[in-house]
Amino acid sequence: MTRPRRIILGAALLILAGTHGALATISPSGIDARLRLDWEVGQTRGGRPEIQGYVINDYMRPAMNVRLLVETLDSNGQATDRAYGFVVGAVPALSRAPFVVPLKTGGASYRITVTDFTWKDGGSAAEHGAGPHCGLRYTGVAGAIPHRLRG
Repeated sequence: MTRPRRIILGAALLILAGTHGALATISPSGIDARLRLDWEVGQTRGGRPEIQGYVINDYMRPAMNVRLLVETLDSNGQATDRAYGFVVGAVPALSRAPFVVPLKTGGASYRITVTDFTWKDGGSAAEHGAGPHCGLRYTGVAGAIPHRLRG
């Protein structure tokens, strides 16, 4: 292996080592196919787990009043705790907006669902027959994540 390749490989390994096995998860929102979630597990400054991420809006209207449910799951996939969060402000059309949901306890994995929202100049998802139990859910695996979403 040439010296430049070794340097590049070494730099890549250092970067990967600094992420502590980071795992970002892109998943459906659970309520509308035009909203997706890009999230990962992080830690608060006090060392407690939190879900950090973005709600991604693939629609031509802003999504307002976006509410989130985060369920902490054990190794059998059973919910052991839940936390609620929201997106501050709107999720712009064809864009994304950040969210952070602090958790009381960590788990083997997490289930994140958008439970309600409103399209600007339109009705809420619940009014259109969608809701938190519409059958589309995603379970992501926990990992140690750096605070890339903090400024």
